[in-house]
Amino acid sequence: MEELTRIFHTNLLRKPGSQMDTALISNCDWSGVYSYSPALQSFARLVLISFARRLMTLQSEIFMLSLFFLLVATPLHADSVKRNPVLLIEPSFYHHPISTLIPGARKTVITAAWMDRSQETSFKFLEPSWKTTKRSFMNRFVQEARQTLSEQLSSIHPHLLRDEHQVIQVAMIESEHPLTASTILAPEFGQQFVMIFGPEMLIAIPSANRIYIFSKLASSIEEIAPAIRDDYKLAINPVSLEIFELDFKHGQGDLHTVGSLESL
Repeated sequence: MEELTRIFHTNLLRKPGSQMDTALISNCDWSGVYSYSPALQSFARLVLISFARRLMTLQSEIFMLSLFFLLVATPLHADSVKRNPVLLIEPSFYHHPISTLIPGARKTVITAAWMDRSQETSFKFLEPSWKTTKRSFMNRFVQEARQTLSEQLSSIHPHLLRDEHQVIQVAMIESEHPLTASTILAPEFGQQFVMIFGPEMLIAIPSANRIYIFSKLASSIEEIAPAIRDDYKLAINPVSLEIFELDFKHGQGDLHTVGSLESL
């Protein structure tokens, strides 16, 4: 590319005050030059032939360079197919490259990452780039990430904990998969529990592997708070001591923070 720039850059071909500039702005008749100089005509033909050969060489080089980038780019594209976009709920102290606080939260964020399909415990966090400034790219990323979380949610069965009257007090989702806590961002998450707890529910996420869901209206979260705090302290991958509300009163679930287990 540098050679192409050098050859076709007019500033190098036409320097101010050069003989070429003089010829271009003069009114002389160039046809007369060739009328009396066969040697000059022969020289001109050699120059044209040389230029044509060089141009063909450059075209060949450009083609080979394009083919090289095509061959290199293809494995990269194929490799990207082996990973899934995901959204993770994480503690804010990790300071991930791209993250946003859950509304109302002080210490809990949603972050974007790629998950290796062959090793689902391996994540590569999304880095700021020209792609991440594009709304279309981020919208597609979030949509596909939530689909990944939906697939994970479908493989997990909640445990329903009842009181002595067989009334469900809390639902617990537990799994060794690192996406377990983040499944609260799956589109179908709340619908599983609306019939049990109503359209307003409270959620605690002490670790990446465990979620607690309660009814907001008849919550027993204060009774279970000590056990949840212990889960957080003992967790290999702690997430949060904040309490979240998932509200379906107006249709689509609204996730926000309403308090902290530290104060209970």
